[in-house]
Amino acid sequence: MLKLPVIQPNSPVSPLATPSRNPSAAQWLGHGLRLVLLLTLVIGLHRQSAGRHSSRTMASPAAGMSLVQIQEFVPHAASLKPPLDSGIVEVIDASGKVIAASATTSPAADSVVGYSGPNNVGLLLTPEQTVTAALLLNSGDTRDHVALVQADRLFWQQFVGRNWGDASPAAVDGVSGATLTSLAIAEAITLRMSGKRLSLRFPETVALDEVRNLVTGAEQMVAADWNGHTAWKILDAQGKSLGVVVRTGNLVDDVEGYQGPSELLFWIDDSGVLRNARLRRSYDNEPYVGYVKQEYSFWPLFRQRSLDSLANMDIEGEKIEGVSGATMTSMAVAHTVQAAAAKLTQPAVDASSQATVARRNWNWSIPEVATLLLAVASIPWSRSRWRGQKFPRFAWQAVCFVILGLVAGNLLSLSLLAGWTRGGAPIHLAPGLTALLALAVLWPALMKQNVYCDQLCPHGILQQWLRPAARPISARSREILGATGNRWIARLLRVTSWAGILAALGWLMFDWPVGLAWIEPFDAYAWRIGLSLSLATWLASLTLSAWRPMAYCQLACPTGQVLDAVRYARRGRNSWIFEAILLAAVVVVWSM
Repeated sequence: MLKLPVIQPNSPVSPLATPSRNPSAAQWLGHGLRLVLLLTLVIGLHRQSAGRHSSRTMASPAAGMSLVQIQEFVPHAASLKPPLDSGIVEVIDASGKVIAASATTSPAADSVVGYSGPNNVGLLLTPEQTVTAALLLNSGDTRDHVALVQADRLFWQQFVGRNWGDASPAAVDGVSGATLTSLAIAEAITLRMSGKRLSLRFPETVALDEVRNLVTGAEQMVAADWNGHTAWKILDAQGKSLGVVVRTGNLVDDVEGYQGPSELLFWIDDSGVLRNARLRRSYDNEPYVGYVKQEYSFWPLFRQRSLDSLANMDIEGEKIEGVSGATMTSMAVAHTVQAAAAKLTQPAVDASSQATVARRNWNWSIPEVATLLLAVASIPWSRSRWRGQKFPRFAWQAVCFVILGLVAGNLLSLSLLAGWTRGGAPIHLAPGLTALLALAVLWPALMKQNVYCDQLCPHGILQQWLRPAARPISARSREILGATGNRWIARLLRVTSWAGILAALGWLMFDWPVGLAWIEPFDAYAWRIGLSLSLATWLASLTLSAWRPMAYCQLACPTGQVLDAVRYARRGRNSWIFEAILLAAVVVVWSM
């Protein structure tokens, strides 16, 4: 059969990416050092950043306020009485008179999770049980967010003067830069003091204008309830009932996507059928939230179904698939729909006696299964002689392009790597994509071959298909710019790849407002969404492939640079520079 020249996306363009044929022990040691540094950096970033899949309860048991801590506020405190049935501890002076009381939010409010864990807050009370002080005793959240909250005196002052048992909603100002952590603390305090869970992550009440965008013909809304849950009865211009509107934030607020939960607005008719639903607010980042809002085929999966049907929905069995390019966010929305419907079908109970738990159904949809199979099949394919033959190679590439690119949208990207470094891999939501990432990282480290970039990446495949048949532009550009000019262009492209990696580190470490999904072309494959900023990068990268075959993959792709960094490489000056940069990043992250 006719054989094609195999153009590898990550062909050796620098000493850093060139594998050694006969590695020595010293070279293997250097490669191992790089892997250790990379792993240490990822662990440090994950520890520092918000992560739902690394959520754990606090390592130490819930501890009350110590006498020393109480004496900072009540100098005459002499000793503590045994806890009452309510968990409140009375404080007495030297004469035995009760002069204060204390309580903690843990374990009663451990179901309220911030970014990566619950918080235990100590509350100092008057003998009449009015709050005089609040302080954070322990936290399962990340250190940087906790430090911001602890340093904000105005935040803690908001709770002074509240009475035990008061469940009336109060406006709470979160801490800028640590909104989810601070609101989780405020919600835990409310839950502990009142026994009722009032979602402070989604405090906004429903307005008539947004109801009109959800309910056709809505003209009036009246406070009501649905099976004991807060709702609004909707009326048309003639006063006829159109059903009720319910927001899910008070029901479910711990089913998380990339960075946090999402709140939906339900329109339920009088017979208990969900007529419409809309994504109201989300702690996830753009553009993924926008993708879910705009996906025309996603929302009909839930409309015109009874609440009982939604509550017992088999997300895997019904093949409810995530939105291409926003799998985690959309699947978290699907689980929120299910959990909220389950709550609405049951009478409201005391929130302090229950905890909302996301059902961990595995998303074995057809695209995820196909992605997993392709990831596994790529290993024997990468070592097969067929990959150099025209028709088998084209067939393989066509399957990868259609399934990973057009159908599933399962492309590895900088935004995915950064998001999963922050929050952990959502294995139950995206098992196929998780397997693909594992292959892309582990196989180069073990076998010195970047199989994802070489064999699987739809964008790399498209560049191979578009490589110029005649003399490439680079040949003509050398006549115009000369060899020096072309080298400077190549260097500039390499700089852009490292700039993307630095942007991702800034987003992880310092919450830089960077749209990581838009600085790479991969988001353009979520074609159902329409136009996005990544489309410009997509067009530019394909234009580069006419100047030099696989130019984007070899020179400008940040994701390719990251994946290639775990591959065994020949030692050289660039290797030591790269590892010095890694070491500096590790020191900075672990010292923060």
